[in-house]
Amino acid sequence: MALILPSQNLDPKEKALRIQVFWETFEHHKIENMEEAFKWARENLKYFPTPKELIDHMVTEGNRKYLESNNKEIQIAWKPTEGGKAIAQGLVKAMVDKFELQEVNFRKERESKFEQRRDELKKQAKLLKEVKF
Repeated sequence: MALILPSQNLDPKEKALRIQVFWETFEHHKIENMEEAFKWARENLKYFPTPKELIDHMVTEGNRKYLESNNKEIQIAWKPTEGGKAIAQGLVKAMVDKFELQEVNFRKERESKFEQRRDELKKQAKLLKEVKF
């Protein structure tokens, strides 16, 4: 479950596992299609995308023919290169880092707003104690 819930703080082993799972999911997809899908996710999503969301995006962007291909020869013949694997893993790591940073910033902002509101309420309570009815 931690693989798809970026709001959790992941240790380095869990991050590496997330990257490996994404790599295994996408290793038969073209790097260009993955890169475009990750760029789309960075620009349009407020949370870390699931593999299905990325695949759905690739399908809607004109990759349906590739994804729905029943030609097993094409899928077997295409072997990812080490360079392609490194690019894909880098893309996933960049997405993980970006969404974790967004989550940290969101939490800090939320805590700050909570503290401000609490201070305002304390001031109001103090004023009410001073006022005699």
